[in-house]
Amino acid sequence: MMLKTNAMKKIASIKARHRNLERKIEMEMKRPSPDASIVSTLKKQKLLAKDMLFIVQRKFREKLKGSAPVNA
Repeated sequence: MMLKTNAMKKIASIKARHRNLERKIEMEMKRPSPDASIVSTLKKQKLLAKDMLFIVQRKFREKLKGSAPVNA
């Protein structure tokens, strides 16, 4: 159960970071002269967050499958 709680907290944290980065990108793009380097950096960070989310979710699913009782 602790594994599930920790994984869910980690997933929620990564999703929040992803949303926050999306907001920052939107804010930068709304400026009269958006800074392309800032937008590029934010987009890379957002992609990294998405990749991390995928990895954490996959590991969580794998651990759940591994801990499931086996029916004989």
